[in-house]
Amino acid sequence: MTTEQFDRLMAAIDGIKASLDARQVPIPAQSRPIPAAGPVLIPMPSQIVPDAAHFQIHFGKNKGRELGTLSAKSLEWYASNKPPQLRNDGTPFPPRSEDLQLLNAARTLHHRLGQVTAISTVATLVMSPATNADDNLPF
Repeated sequence: MTTEQFDRLMAAIDGIKASLDARQVPIPAQSRPIPAAGPVLIPMPSQIVPDAAHFQIHFGKNKGRELGTLSAKSLEWYASNKPPQLRNDGTPFPPRSEDLQLLNAARTLHHRLGQVTAISTVATLVMSPATNADDNLPF
């Protein structure tokens, strides 16, 4: 590469930098939220899905799988709030109907499974006999 070619290349790069700096595109403060410490709170669904366990996922590595076959962690991910996808101008895309249906199905199933777990835990606590270390004392 000659010095003249190098100078033309650097002038072109400087022109690109100047045009990028002149654009007034708002940059989001953070593209991903900082994970919260502790348990993730899943909001209630805006619409109850009757057969949520058989709802099929329409995107990603789990495409075609039913929500009922996922692990608790994966189900929590589908049910959690995610930051909106942003356009080039910084405004969010409106949510798609398939995404909202999946979100509601995941939240419905998450809360149903949570209620079953909570009920079975309470039943175990109520039904199991209380044991006390003092019960086996000889006096």
